[in-house]
Amino acid sequence: MTALVWFRRDLRVHDHPALRAALAVHREVVPAFCLDPRILDGRHASGARTRFLLESLRDLDDSLRKRGGGLVVRHGAPERELVGLAREVGASEVFCSFDVTPYARRRGHRVREAFDAAGIELHAHPGLGAVEDLRAVRTKDGRPFSVFTPFWRACLRAPHREVLAAPRCVEQPAHVESEPLPDLDALDLPEGVADPRPGGETAGRRRLMAFARGPVERYGAGQEALAEDATSRLSAYLHFGCISAREALERSPGEGEGSEAFRRQLYWADFYNHVIYHRPECARQELQER
Repeated sequence: MTALVWFRRDLRVHDHPALRAALAVHREVVPAFCLDPRILDGRHASGARTRFLLESLRDLDDSLRKRGGGLVVRHGAPERELVGLAREVGASEVFCSFDVTPYARRRGHRVREAFDAAGIELHAHPGLGAVEDLRAVRTKDGRPFSVFTPFWRACLRAPHREVLAAPRCVEQPAHVESEPLPDLDALDLPEGVADPRPGGETAGRRRLMAFARGPVERYGAGQEALAEDATSRLSAYLHFGCISAREALERSPGEGEGSEAFRRQLYWADFYNHVIYHRPECARQELQER
């Protein structure tokens, strides 16, 4: 039996619940990523962001190849390309990380409809946030939160899954081939950043380990000083899922002011996702009416 793992904002092999779930029940797994032109060429097209994404995809492919697999890239709408890839490799199931943003949910709905029509099951797993299930975090009367501090306290009481190790082996069908990744010149996107950080899980984990070994202790006092080294420099890696928020939470040591402030910021990202899931209109208007 063969399965697809659809990568989106989870570009890593460490602590990847969807990847591990697919490997637990399928002998062969095809890791896949769709370069969606609606994102690359949309009104928010960005050379710096796309460069980071492409570097992250190359790093993910390298990590998968070290484990016997490889990333299979397709160009086009996921609802078309993923169904075609699933039919090509004979996949009966697709695994992915559950995403909460309005665009991700609309895209996921289109993909699920296409898979349903093709008789292919789509399974969504946690993996993007520090909390197991943001949808389950509610006030005492069952409503979504609209204020961070009580949300944060509820998160501290919520279940937190164990951090998963990277798989040792990712076996996939020998006949499947990937389309090449483009470069910024081919996409006609300028870089726009003089000294960009390298994309990918390898660089992200290196930065996380270095931050946890010392700078995190100064984080509480310096987190707003963006030009100083007291900030984590992890935002892009967390956004693209090159490192997991769950692992970043676990690797923030001790009870010092800096570690506490850093963990609180990770929950702030979950709060944003909690709000945008329950109130998608907040992408364009204030949460608080005042």
